[in-house]
Amino acid sequence: MSATAIVHGYGLTGSGSNIYVNKLSESLCAEGEDVHIVCQERDLQAVPPHVTVIYDYDEHGKVCRRQELGPSPKKGQAVLHRPHLGPVLPVYYWDSYPGFDRVATFLDLTDEELENYLTYHARAVRTLIDDFGVRVLHANHVLAMPQVCLRAAEGTMARVLMTPHGSAIEYVAKKQPRYFTMALEALRAVDGVVVGGSEMLDRIDAVWGQHLEGRSKADTIPTGVDLTVFRPAESIQPDALAGAEQGCSRACMDALYEEASVAQTNEELMAAGEKARSAYVHK
Repeated sequence: MSATAIVHGYGLTGSGSNIYVNKLSESLCAEGEDVHIVCQERDLQAVPPHVTVIYDYDEHGKVCRRQELGPSPKKGQAVLHRPHLGPVLPVYYWDSYPGFDRVATFLDLTDEELENYLTYHARAVRTLIDDFGVRVLHANHVLAMPQVCLRAAEGTMARVLMTPHGSAIEYVAKKQPRYFTMALEALRAVDGVVVGGSEMLDRIDAVWGQHLEGRSKADTIPTGVDLTVFRPAESIQPDALAGAEQGCSRACMDALYEEASVAQTNEELMAAGEKARSAYVHK
């Protein structure tokens, strides 16, 4: 069976695409597959238990460090690969990340910084193809992992699939022509596009549809729910369900409902919605 790599530029907790990579790799391992994860997760506490080995890479895309973590509790196992990226970590919207001299949005990158980021990544991913037998590259977002994977796969038998997520589209591709064009070229060049629902297909159509030839490359695999992470509410202390300061969805919605219920004008209703939006911890 051909080895698969999920290529992601960030961590494995917090944001939606991070969780997607974490749970997708866990699901594959549960089914007995071995999978490679390319990301920048630096916190060992955040590395899921199905990851058994971590490889770090130098600027030439060669392995410079190997760290054993222990056996996987799943039938399969995951190997985590961390490419060298240089001093800058590009992000879709700004947030703090330990271990980097500079965190900058893609919109603020110079052309040289963007090229370095793509080059360093592509070198490491090419090593996965040449040395680890990876033949399927599952690239997250419309930027910049598809571009990395397409570069790395050039001249090989490896196939590149893309899974779009909202942040790269909304915060970057729609904001700057160079990224609009980069994403369009990737959508044309990848072997397939995998989405979690029709909403994402509609979003891609709205932004790039007039430049693409239909949806022939797209497959919808609906996102699901991992029921193993839930517990009966009776076994949870009521205090554990509170915590709006931590971004608790229920607490935010309760507060919004209370204010919206007494709103007398559209302006008051909109203000209540904006207050709820700013109180929610999106990460």
